[in-house]
Amino acid sequence: MSADTVKAVAGIDWAAVGASVAAVGAVAGGIWAAWQNKLKTAAQTRAEVAESNASTAVADAQQTVYNLLKERVTTLENDMRTVRQELAEERSHSRKLVEHIWTLEGLMREAGMTPPPFNPGSNA
Repeated sequence: MSADTVKAVAGIDWAAVGASVAAVGAVAGGIWAAWQNKLKTAAQTRAEVAESNASTAVADAQQTVYNLLKERVTTLENDMRTVRQELAEERSHSRKLVEHIWTLEGLMREAGMTPPPFNPGSNA
């Protein structure tokens, strides 16, 4: 068989068919590659958006924790101020009571009486 015979069997130009199939294959391959690239780009975009959303969620969570801790510290500072004030008042009252006891003991001694001994473990 000659080359012309192979080319034109049954009136079909196989070289043209082969070129057409190759062209269609190249176009289909190009379309498929473009589609895959689009899918890859879309997946990357979704991943970037998800990462951004995760970063935002972490930042929001950190801000929430910071705000809660700040409120708690403020509350504790206010409580400490209150406790310190109460302690100062108790110490002042205690000093006044000690001064009063000294005065009473002095008056008892002036009257010839002996004050009872200080015994903090006794109920008497």
